[in-house]
Amino acid sequence: MKSAPEKQSAPTASRSGVVWVVRAFAARALVAIIGLTLSVLSVTSTADAADAFGLKVSGYFNLTPGGVLHGADGQTGSSVGIVPEGEIELTPQYHLEDGTILAARVAINTNADVGQSFQSANFSIPEVSGFVIGEWGRFEVGERAAFPQSLVGFTPSEIAFAAAEFGPESGARLDPDGRLPPTFLQSRVTDRINALTYLGYSERFYDVRSPKLIYISPRIHGFYAAVSYCPRTVRPEGFQISHTATPSDTAGDLLGEPANLSDFNNLVQTALVYDRRTQDVDLTAGTTFSHASPGDDTPVYLGHKDENSINAGITTTFQDTWVLGASANYDGFSGTRPGMPPA
Repeated sequence: MKSAPEKQSAPTASRSGVVWVVRAFAARALVAIIGLTLSVLSVTSTADAADAFGLKVSGYFNLTPGGVLHGADGQTGSSVGIVPEGEIELTPQYHLEDGTILAARVAINTNADVGQSFQSANFSIPEVSGFVIGEWGRFEVGERAAFPQSLVGFTPSEIAFAAAEFGPESGARLDPDGRLPPTFLQSRVTDRINALTYLGYSERFYDVRSPKLIYISPRIHGFYAAVSYCPRTVRPEGFQISHTATPSDTAGDLLGEPANLSDFNNLVQTALVYDRRTQDVDLTAGTTFSHASPGDDTPVYLGHKDENSINAGITTTFQDTWVLGASANYDGFSGTRPGMPPA
């Protein structure tokens, strides 16, 4: 979980911000959309197919320049910065004679915000787990998001129904809830936006990384199911190895602290997905559901009630060129505006 930034004195005049980011995409030329990211993806190395042991290595590196245009005391100005982010994923696997696969997975991430008026850096292990795969499906235990975006490498998630084909699931991006657009805002303003951008994209807690037990069934005629259980959401963003921050966060001081929605118990998440792929059309449809009980540090104004959230959606890809998707959700916290403190 992100460390809370140190408070600074409130400004003498109101401050407004407009975020700009520039991102370039190879082959698709989506230059009309704000943002510039360079990615190096999926460098994979495996042992010979005849060997029982294999090691798969994949990773990415993003470099996003951008900034904030702001005004204060009738003056205008800008804060320009750059956000580098990289991650490497190691997946050793051992194949038994009966076809069962024993494997582990660890992701190592580093990112930073570097600019004129803000600077922070993080080094973390967002996900680490072990799993076994057989004819009966897949069991996984460890620090992991509820429904893994992929088993190996960085590929679009079948359970995020509204994901746009801007690129693989690799760091900050322009997909719904991709967390790239508010990157250059003050951290507490960004936290409020990120608390709401998942709406319509997935059920709540879909991206919380805490100790979990996950089961994914085998595919039967295109259908498969998934379920995960988390006793307590103790580390929503994985293991923080190091974190440094010297943010300029005066706008956050004016708004107050965002709600802490990371402390819940008995988090159960389920999914039912239909996936069909043909030469011309790929179709994915399904629904996901989450349920959680309040913890000791859950905000009082949320009423200490259980939280239920459901999401459903469909995505269709035509000839690997056109992607159409629709998704909607219900969230039990919507009426309490979880991104804001109580009035």
